Amino acid sequence: RRAQGGRRTGHQHRAGRGSYEKAKQLGRLITGLSLVAGLDELGPELHTGQLDLVKLLEPVVEELQRRFPDLAIDFQFVQPTATVVGNAYWLRLALRELLDNAVRFRPGPGGRIDTSITRTARAWLIRVADDGFGIAMADQGRLFERFSRIETDGSQHLVGMGIGLYMVREVARAHQGRISVKSQAGSGSEFSFELPASRTSAPDR
Repeated sequence: RRAQGGRRTGHQHRAGRGSYEKAKQLGRLITGLSLVAGLDELGPELHTGQLDLVKLLEPVVEELQRRFPDLAIDFQFVQPTATVVGNAYWLRLALRELLDNAVRFRPGPGGRIDTSITRTARAWLIRVADDGFGIAMADQGRLFERFSRIETDGSQHLVGMGIGLYMVREVARAHQGRISVKSQAGSGSEFSFELPASRTSAPDR
């Protein structure tokens, strides 16, 4: 009887885990559809103002550090403020997507994610580097396309609608910025999100 109960408990555990994963997938689907509906806001009428990327990104990193203690998530910035003209809601959403992807697309709970803000002559550069699955060179050209789904044997259960990185690209474009990636399958990825610096910002010395 105990053995039968154990099998039943194991079955219930697997069923519960399956329901949990399906609920997560449904949540990502709903979020993706909401993003599609909201992308029309990223036009000439987008409300913008001066904001500090350090203050915008710091609480996002701290939240992930609390949620994923097995991950070494580092945040570095040379200057205490990084001023741009932009929309706080959409920029936060785009940067959170980059960090969420770095957390999700990895073979295990441990690892490292390095996030940094540096200054070039005319822009602020936000880098998110991870040691996760990585992306094959052949797939990188369509990585930011709408509804593009790039699956591997290890990550196919994590792939959503293919909206997240498309949204990141559209947010960057709406702010006269750009998004790029350096990656190799099995060796992690580094995403660079570049935004024009506010005229009040001074370059690093």
